[in-house]
Amino acid sequence: MNNMTSRRRLARTFEKYIRLGLYDPSLDVFTVCQRIKMSCANADSARDLFAVWELIRLLRAEGKREELMIFCEIYRGTARKYGRNIKDAVIASSMRHFCDERTVYRKLSYVEKRYEQLRRGI
Repeated sequence: MNNMTSRRRLARTFEKYIRLGLYDPSLDVFTVCQRIKMSCANADSARDLFAVWELIRLLRAEGKREELMIFCEIYRGTARKYGRNIKDAVIASSMRHFCDERTVYRKLSYVEKRYEQLRRGI
């Protein structure tokens, strides 16, 4: 799959995830499933949302705090601020975290790969 297509899907899904209020860590799996079921018209969008929820739970459980923060900073509002290009968001995030852009892209790549794995059920 094209990397940019995957990033766009992840950005759109994360925006919807935030709108539905699924970011709250105190939500149980039944509440999350109910909200996803009520908001999705087809199985693909439900699978995408559930993969994002599972991804964030997984990053928290693995202790990947910095990856989670960078992911949320870049994908939360990226479409509104920067359009389709995430380069400006990556530069801003690298300045906030005192690291170079390659490190931010590497951490994003890790998160995006995990998302695709969860989405495909691997």
